[in-house]
This record gives sequence, structure tokens and C-alpha cells, in this order.
Amino acid sequence: MSYWYGKINDIHCYSRRSQSHEDVYVQVIWYYRRQDLPCSAADKQNRVFECMYPNELAFSDHMSPIHIDCIEEKVTIAEFKEKFLSALYIGPDVLYTRWTIGVTLKTQRSGDAILNSAALKASRDLQVHMRSGEQSLL
Repeated sequence: MSYWYGKINDIHCYSRRSQSHEDVYVQVIWYYRRQDLPCSAADKQNRVFECMYPNELAFSDHMSPIHIDCIEEKVTIAEFKEKFLSALYIGPDVLYTRWTIGVTLKTQRSGDAILNSAALKASRDLQVHMRSGEQSLL
């Protein structure tokens, strides 16, 4: 997987009087791959990302506008919900998501934004079972 993946949230058309065509931009909500996320043994908050498989993506709250010409192709990303295990088979080459994360970006001096932190967002579908005395990674 060498592409960036996103979900189109909105479409905007801009026209300028000096130009005879319209520019089309899309508002994209981004997915993150495991290698894009912070995963260190010392950072217990984010150790859950170590459990991500190669074809697994984490849906985020990070949105940004991009020009429509930046889109390469349409892909399908399956949504895996652990509470419905019998509902969906995910093959070895299928892109899928099961996590929703909140991200914090940091702006560098050059103006580029980089990922500063990511944390798992609570979900009604995510249930964590622990024995008494254990600490949660979430």
C-alpha cells in the first residue's frame, strides 16, 4: 500500500472570472496506515496500533481539502465490526478499517503539517474486557 487513502466528505467548485473553467476541490477525511501512526513501547496509549495488519487502515478525524486531480482511483475500504464476526469475511488483499482515531497535527516552520499524536477514539462498538487489577492500554 503506497497510496494515501481518504473518504470524500464534500465537493466544492470554484470559478474565477479570469478563467474559463472551474476548479474542483474535495474535502477528504483521511485514513492512516500502521506505519503512519506513533507506536512505541513507552507510549501505552498508542500500543493498540501495533495490532494493525498490513491491509488495515485507521479512520481519522483529520480532514483537508485536495484538488480533484490528486485522486488516483476509487477503492473500497470494508468496515470491520468485531461484534458482527459472522457478517463479513475479509480476505488477505482487502483494505479494511476497524478503528477510529483522533489526530493532532503540528505545523513545521516550512508550513507543512506533520502528525504530532494519534489516539483511539471511544466507540460504542468497541468493548474492552479486563480482569480486575489490569491496566487498560486505551
